[in-house]
Amino acid sequence: GTGIWVADGSYNKKIAPFVSGAGWIFYCRRRKLRLMGCFFERSPKAGSYRGELVGLLACHTLLSALEEYFHITSGGTKVCCDSSSALYKSKEFRRRIPTGAKHADILRCLRNIKVHFKTSLEYEWVASHQDDLKLWHQLTIEQQLNCMADSLAKQAVHQSLDPSRSHSMDQ
Repeated sequence: GTGIWVADGSYNKKIAPFVSGAGWIFYCRRRKLRLMGCFFERSPKAGSYRGELVGLLACHTLLSALEEYFHITSGGTKVCCDSSSALYKSKEFRRRIPTGAKHADILRCLRNIKVHFKTSLEYEWVASHQDDLKLWHQLTIEQQLNCMADSLAKQAVHQSLDPSRSHSMDQ
């Protein structure tokens, strides 16, 4: 019950029109430790919303792997995101995702992962870019983590421009 998952997405049409960036962080409130990462996806459907969904998918996927590896059978964790619509979509339990649904590939993955969860998830919207309005120490831990995830997602988009990284993601 001490874990917080935060995801954010990024998109920059001018520099990378077919790239969605995602950043994610797992933070333990008790131990004050964090695990974080970022990556990008190339897609004709690229956009900031898709980046948000991909980041949330990363959080759910890693949580599922941790549950299985450490035999976690109870407890809960919080999942935060600054996109209320992406958070709502990842929170939904749907038996069927319509073929024509936007980002159906991601939504199907989320559905297939969530069906096996043993822990409970609490979903919380976090206002974005709060560091523009408040000093860092005035932000809640969720807001601080969201700012960090935002930076990671932007970093992922810029990493997509590095030719040495681009070829492995196209396959």
